[in-house]
Amino acid sequence: MSYIEYEKIQEKIVYENTHKYMHFTTHLSALIHKLQEERGLSAAYISKKGDIFIEKLNAHRLQSDASIKILHGHIQSFSAASCHIEVQHNLKQLEIDLSKLKGIRGEVDSFKNDGVYYYTQVINRLITLIEHIVFISKDDKLVNLTQSYLIIIKMQEKAGLERRLISKILGEGTISHEQLYSLGKLIATQKAYAEFFLTIALKKHKILFQEGQASEDAQKVEDIRNVIYSKSKRNELLSSMKASIGYGGLIHNFKNYVLRGKVRYEQRALQDYKKLYSLVLEYQALDGTTKDEMHELKIIQSTFLEYIKNLNHVSKGYTHNSDVHAIDKIVKVDDGPALKALDNLTQHIYGSVAQWFEVSTHRIDDLHKLEADISRDILEFIDVHSSALNIHIVMNILAMLVIGIIIVVTFIVLRELLASRKMLKRAQENTRSGSYEYYFDNDSLFCSNEFFKLLEIDNIDVEFTMQEFKKYIHRGDAIEFDYSVKEAIRSNSITYAEYRVVLKNKKVLFVRSSFEVIKYSRDGVAQVIVGTMTDISESKRLEDEIVETQKDVILHMGAIGETRSKETGAHVKRVAGYSELLAILAGESQEQASLLKMASPMHDIGKVGIPDSILKKPGKLTADEWKVMKTHAELGYEMLKYSKRPILQLAASVAYTHHEHYNGKGYPRGLKGEEIPLEGRITALVDVFDALGSDRCYKKAWPMDEVLEYIEKEKGRMFDPDIVELFFKHLEEFLAIKDFYQDDDF
Repeated sequence: MSYIEYEKIQEKIVYENTHKYMHFTTHLSALIHKLQEERGLSAAYISKKGDIFIEKLNAHRLQSDASIKILHGHIQSFSAASCHIEVQHNLKQLEIDLSKLKGIRGEVDSFKNDGVYYYTQVINRLITLIEHIVFISKDDKLVNLTQSYLIIIKMQEKAGLERRLISKILGEGTISHEQLYSLGKLIATQKAYAEFFLTIALKKHKILFQEGQASEDAQKVEDIRNVIYSKSKRNELLSSMKASIGYGGLIHNFKNYVLRGKVRYEQRALQDYKKLYSLVLEYQALDGTTKDEMHELKIIQSTFLEYIKNLNHVSKGYTHNSDVHAIDKIVKVDDGPALKALDNLTQHIYGSVAQWFEVSTHRIDDLHKLEADISRDILEFIDVHSSALNIHIVMNILAMLVIGIIIVVTFIVLRELLASRKMLKRAQENTRSGSYEYYFDNDSLFCSNEFFKLLEIDNIDVEFTMQEFKKYIHRGDAIEFDYSVKEAIRSNSITYAEYRVVLKNKKVLFVRSSFEVIKYSRDGVAQVIVGTMTDISESKRLEDEIVETQKDVILHMGAIGETRSKETGAHVKRVAGYSELLAILAGESQEQASLLKMASPMHDIGKVGIPDSILKKPGKLTADEWKVMKTHAELGYEMLKYSKRPILQLAASVAYTHHEHYNGKGYPRGLKGEEIPLEGRITALVDVFDALGSDRCYKKAWPMDEVLEYIEKEKGRMFDPDIVELFFKHLEEFLAIKDFYQDDDF
């Protein structure tokens, strides 16, 4: 059996294993979906103290039990022993975790525990088991399909956790800073998954995903998110209302008017009411304002309108010289309900838990349907390719038998050298390939006609030597050619070399030659070497085109993170150039430096998952907003880490580590010194250098002397001191890159 056929059989085995494991993941996914909804219903049940959710919860528990029973049956028939040791371990742990479900449900029923930690732990274990599907196959299209399948499952989990969190917030009517931060992280992660999904998914799956994102339920989900996110704006308006009626405000000025009768107090009270009325109107106009909020606002407005109406009674009292106590008695206003309404609006978030649970569940169901569609396409893809492999293997085994018979017959009938040379000639003509024999003792080179045709030599009767042939080899490739010849002599095996030949008309061909010594002297000295020379110019051109296209795609992927925050695409080009230069200065090979040049533009790809309200905020971020912003490093890593390609593995490391500080006070992991990989230390410096010297939505560019002073100050704290020294030693080269890539050139 040939090596190629062996590879095909191994490929078929991989497809069969993927197919088997994919069926298993559908049962895992079904249980995830049931447990996610049970978790959400448990949270809603506890937040509303039973209420309307008890019947739904009990009914859904039966569905979860049915999914568990089906999964148990599949695990019994599933050959776990043939799987990776980690899969076997997680299956055993899953059995243990599921055995605790009954006790958790009892704690939920008695309002002792909402079970969120338990459900999330089990779901994460199920997702870990599903993740194994990505690592089984090496087929690029199948890997992309399984990755998009896994992303949708993970996105459902984040949406499920969001469903539970917002149910709790709306049920309790309040939100803490920790809950706001958790909500921001959940939403940002879902957006990051969405962006990554759209870069690798099939077109049909992208369309289905985008349709779900544009649905009415998805829009309602966004509206309810906005109500919670805008709580800070609501509280800001309420603070202004309190200021307009409190000390120095409407109530204070009204009482001063009653006590003193001065017109200026009347005018101030009127101005305070106008301000209050304006604030009430602004609150009413906010998106998502509920009927309950409208009712509280009406109480506030009508109560303080009574104060304004009573101003006229105060004026008449003073006109008739009435006693202050008599006036005060007439104009008494009960402002207790209004003050209580203000407190209610400040402390509570108004919204329907039932409505939120319904629309968020519909959105998760849409994702689950998309997951099922991708699952079907994965199985169909495997079936089609497995069938094709079956046909290929059978046909090639038959072909091998036929070829064997032909070889035997040919060996018997076609013994003569002339026939074999004619066959060789035809093959060489079809592949633009020529053969040669080289005799070391007299430097004679005997070449086929096709060999001479490649060199565009017409007179094939002239004597031809190796020295004559070497004149055609490009000067930059002569060493490679000589090395391959020497290696063939030393190793007594076939060696190969790719090099350029320059024809007399200056035309350049890329060729690939083989070298094999077929005769040695008794002393072990090579006497005759044979081989071929094949024109690979076209494949080389296509290869170069592919590489350049990949570089361009990666560069524009990096620009995604920058354009989300309205930064220029030239920033990523400058960072790429700085990174390559600094890597070479730090002792990296040209190959590794070039790899970093392509990877570094993706350092901020995680910003696609940061909400616009934070990413594009022109002013300083709050502490909570800054927490959300810092998650972009981990988000970028999560988006890239599953790829097996070296450039994306390097990009994942850059995204994860370019905000770590040399003194250990960076994020997200607080790495210190050389715990931070070189690519992270390099990108950290060049990113800050370019960011400080460029205009951003929240600042103007710093003068260059201040930028350099800052970098010097942070040496040994934020930045690796050795990297900083290299940077300053070659500063002119970095400034030249900065000048070359101006913002308006991209």
